[in-house]
Amino acid sequence: MNIILEVIMFNLVKSLEFDYLTSKAKKNILNLLFYSLIALGLIFNIYYGQFLSDSTVSFGYHTLSLFIPYFFSMVYIAFAIFFHKYNRSNFLLSVLLFFLLLLPILSFLSDPITYLQDDAARYSIYAQNMIENNTLWGSDGLLYPGVLNYVDQPGYRYWVALNRLIFGNETRGMQIFECVIHFLSVNILLLILKSRISTRDFKILVLYFLLSTPYTIKNILMGLTEWFLIVIFFLSIIFFLINKPILATIGCALMPFVRQNIFIFSFLFLLIIIFKYRNILLSLPYLVILFLPVYHNLYFANKFQLLVDGKGFITTIEYHNITIQKLIEFIPPFKLILPIFQRVIDYIGINNSVDLLGFLIAIVFVPIGTFLIISLLYRFSDLYLFYSLLIICSLVLPTLFFGWAYYPRFIYVNQTLSMLSLIIYYYYFQNTKHLNTLA
Repeated sequence: MNIILEVIMFNLVKSLEFDYLTSKAKKNILNLLFYSLIALGLIFNIYYGQFLSDSTVSFGYHTLSLFIPYFFSMVYIAFAIFFHKYNRSNFLLSVLLFFLLLLPILSFLSDPITYLQDDAARYSIYAQNMIENNTLWGSDGLLYPGVLNYVDQPGYRYWVALNRLIFGNETRGMQIFECVIHFLSVNILLLILKSRISTRDFKILVLYFLLSTPYTIKNILMGLTEWFLIVIFFLSIIFFLINKPILATIGCALMPFVRQNIFIFSFLFLLIIIFKYRNILLSLPYLVILFLPVYHNLYFANKFQLLVDGKGFITTIEYHNITIQKLIEFIPPFKLILPIFQRVIDYIGINNSVDLLGFLIAIVFVPIGTFLIISLLYRFSDLYLFYSLLIICSLVLPTLFFGWAYYPRFIYVNQTLSMLSLIIYYYYFQNTKHLNTLA
């Protein structure tokens, strides 16, 4: 199996080498691509940008123009990397491309946005109340009468509140601002990683980032929390790579504040930071930040509580197939097993809860993400493999039982965090010989 995976990975990366092109040809193609993306992006956004005025809803077909700046810029970055031409100049050109493609939709950036009655709507309500009343109280009691402690995931509402202070409201400009933050964090990470891992792994990682970009944008536009969690993780890795262990630890500790199902993973990643820098004292700032929910609940609710009340539900799938209904009636445990089975096949891109657009966005990156993680696992041995499996399980198991809505939000987080943490773990612990050759 390992040999088969290696052959597939070799051929996959080989197809992205473009070795049959001369250096001059690659440069000319890259320049042509840059100007072509500008032309196509501007034409697309001149036409589709006008549909932004059709609705104030945060995400829908009317928001297609908001996908273009980030996605086209990532296409340019990916080709620069595949052509071995990626440097700071290319990075700056990609940023320029991003902002040029915004020109046709600048007039819409101050337009307010609204959410459906979902996660984003709740965070918006909480953030508005915090600003209007000048309070750090999470405001869950507005939707859950009589409750003073956190019910929903705690951290993201404070980010929304900050955005409301900056933009005066939640607007299209705020959505673009969040796309810029994610785009910059991805590409700064790539610039730093470029010389620290093998060319093969670097290109595979870039391929995954490129293919998952449409879902990243969708997640941002929907006002969900996952994109923000991933940005924090990117920053933690960036600080880890540039030898800023305290800042890396702070980022690691903030992740569970945004999504508490990351608690175990954050602790495992903290151990990587501690062992790399051989400093157990890094656990102190980690614990101080980790207990942010406790401070809030003690102060506002007089209650010592770390975990939020809202933890999701496992049996969330409705089965309309008569055969499956009879099977559940005959064997009741199947009512529990079948949702878990659905969570598992989510990782190959199959889910019956999304529309065509959602399916197309997911099927582009989910299967390859799962394949790449499996191929990474085959590199580890002995205790390294055990720890790698712990990392995977710490992400997958909580969402296996409780993560179900807005497919593929949980798969997106689990794959991104798994892939990056395994790459970091591999090169800084099992394969340190590669790092030594780069020194």
